[in-house]
Parts: sequence; structure tokens; C-alpha cells
Amino acid sequence: MGRTGGAVVGIALVMGCGARAVPPNDVRKAARCVEAPVASVSASAAPSEAPAVEAPRGPVATAVPDGYGDCSGVRHADSNGLDASQLAAARAGAWLWPPRCGEVSGWAGIGMVMSGQAAAFSADGKRFVGCGAWGDVCDVVDLGRDVVVQRVTSAWPDGVDGSPVTSTPTVKKLLRQLGAPAPEGRFPYLDDVRVSWKVGDGGGSLYVSFVLLATGDERIVHRFPGHAVASEQPLVLTGARLSPDGGVLELDVFSGQGGTGFEIALVNVHAEAAALFRSAPDPEAWAKKAGKAEEQARRVARSFIE
Repeated sequence: MGRTGGAVVGIALVMGCGARAVPPNDVRKAARCVEAPVASVSASAAPSEAPAVEAPRGPVATAVPDGYGDCSGVRHADSNGLDASQLAAARAGAWLWPPRCGEVSGWAGIGMVMSGQAAAFSADGKRFVGCGAWGDVCDVVDLGRDVVVQRVTSAWPDGVDGSPVTSTPTVKKLLRQLGAPAPEGRFPYLDDVRVSWKVGDGGGSLYVSFVLLATGDERIVHRFPGHAVASEQPLVLTGARLSPDGGVLELDVFSGQGGTGFEIALVNVHAEAAALFRSAPDPEAWAKKAGKAEEQARRVARSFIE
């Protein structure tokens, strides 16, 4: 995996076609899996130096992108900040606001593709396993040391639709050894911050941000897809999960056939919260919380594998 020239706190993995292992759809034909272009992974700077990813700005969009027709409260990347009603909803909501919503349009073989992927944190929160990034491979990443510490081969799921890769003997054993998937942790900045998401390019790009509840200030922490070009098909946020200690946020997106496939990003929660506090209109008022967050951020890798 290559590096970009910028400094980003967080880890981004492009996982090829498919998605996190879920019960497959009832389809009867195999389909061509369109691989996602490999995204660059950034070396990370100190938390306070990490620049935000800029979302496009312009007129407020009103049309609901394809894939989000049954969702309420979809945010648009070209809107200019949060209005009063959105900020009130964010304060009243859970740590992820708006809730995940959207649906990937069905196509022949989607169940087979989706069942070929899996991702989970270990019970101790120090490792992360991702299956399907490079064919029939599951990588175990040490989040603190910035390295792949274990790699196993996993057979493509069996059956007409494909049973989840997590049910294969090799992967079952791996997950058992890691105590994965671990129970989800608590978001550590619930009093001050919400994780939010919004879509752009007609659903072909998706931005994840941290919102400061006191002011409505927003910091984009990751953009999907992991390269500059928008997806040919709408991207749907299929997963948003916290590590057991709440310090790492896992984000999954999936697009239909002809899109960018399945992508995962891992975000250093403390580092991004610190950067949000530092960029607030009155940074001195947030200095103490920013300092504590920066201290916590150093427990997670500040760069990632080549």
C-alpha cells in the first residue's frame, strides 16, 4: 500500500469487492466482482497537525441520492454547515448521527460477493482483522505497532449464495484466537462530539465527520472512496463500529456492481477529536480537552503499513 504526501490521522483499507460478512441475499447466479481501485494510505502526523479533508461547498442539495430513497435526514456534502434543527437532532441522537441508512441495489451475485468479506476488532482492542483485501487472505493488523502480524488464507465461501467467510474453519479459528468480534466500546466524547456522515456526487462519494455539539463546527475525518474519483454507483455506509476501548472507529462502505466495491477506514477517534477541539472558534476553552485527547491518541498507531 502506498503513502500520500499529506498527513492524516487514521488508517484506510480498501478491501476489494464485497462487504462485511452478512447473511447473503437469495440470488442464484455468480457475478463478476469489480475490484475497487487501491487507495493510498497516509503517514500520520501529530494529532494537532492533521488537516481535515475538505468537502465541496456550494448550494444546498435537496434531491435524495439513489440508494437513500427510504432514508430521512440524509446530509449532503455540498450543504453549508448544520442548521439549528440538525444541530438539535445531533445533540439528542446517539454517537452516530444520522443513523446508518441506505441500500445497495441488488444484482446477480451480490450475496456471494458480500459474504466474502469480514472485519472485526480483537477482544483486547489492539488488533484488527480484515478478510478479502487481497483475494482469499485475512490480515491481522497490530493497531499500535503499525504492522500486519498474521496472515491466513481463507477459502471463498461455499454454496449457491456463499456462506459467510466467517463460517469457514480457518477464519473461525482465527476469530476464536483473537476473541473477535469484540463487544463494541463506548464513544469517549459523547458529551461534546457526534460522528456524522453525508453524501455527495449523487451518492458517489461519502464523507464522515466529527461535529462539535457546542458550536456546530465540523471536521471531515474520511472520504469514501479512498481516491479522488467518485464511485459509479451510490456508496452506502454499511458499518460504523467502535473498538472495545472506543479509541478506533471502523467505517465500512459498499457500492453495487460497477462501483468501487467494499472499503474500510479506521479512524483514530482521539486524534480527530483533539483536532476538532483545537480548531474550535475559542480553542483556549477546549485546550484542556484537546490535550487529554492528544495524550490518548498516541496509544494508536500514527502511521500505517506501506
